[in-house]
Amino acid sequence: MHSIEKQLHLDHYHISRLLQCLQRNIETYETEDAWAEHLSLILESLDYIKVYPEHWHHPVEDKIFAYIAKNYPQHAETVAALHSEHKALEALTKELNSLFEAIANDTVVPRDRLSRLTRNFLSRQISHIDRENEMVYPLMSNCLNAADWKTLESEIDEARDPLFGDRLQSEYRALHQYVMSADLELQRANDH
Repeated sequence: MHSIEKQLHLDHYHISRLLQCLQRNIETYETEDAWAEHLSLILESLDYIKVYPEHWHHPVEDKIFAYIAKNYPQHAETVAALHSEHKALEALTKELNSLFEAIANDTVVPRDRLSRLTRNFLSRQISHIDRENEMVYPLMSNCLNAADWKTLESEIDEARDPLFGDRLQSEYRALHQYVMSADLELQRANDH
């Protein structure tokens, strides 16, 4: 497996973990009085999704998907559908982030609207990752050879994941600690 392909798979794993934590954090936010802590982590999560997946992960996938569609036209429709999902997910992320920023600025946001949008966001993000894992990621392994990857390498910048990478950015320290703690809790629960 090529290193770019490995990074994309790893990104999906990390983003899925983050979405699980975000879901739990939002549920806790809705039911407890620890507003400030949960709101901060929610905003950090949404910021990360705007920063890394939308500026590195999705553009890399789009380049690979376009390459596959061009060279394997039988897959063009599938690739085009997933590409359009990227744009829809980015708009949804911005909308949800705006609602939580409004809350952080003491603006009243109807709870049912926030809850509905949050459920839609989480559901669509998870479904999108699942579809890519099932439908397009196998195409990378099946369609792309070493020469194809060499061509793609010249078009793709190296990944710098600010939350899960080797250089954790300071603005994501609390979120990183939260995700790692959630992983430990999950491991303990599975061990019992």
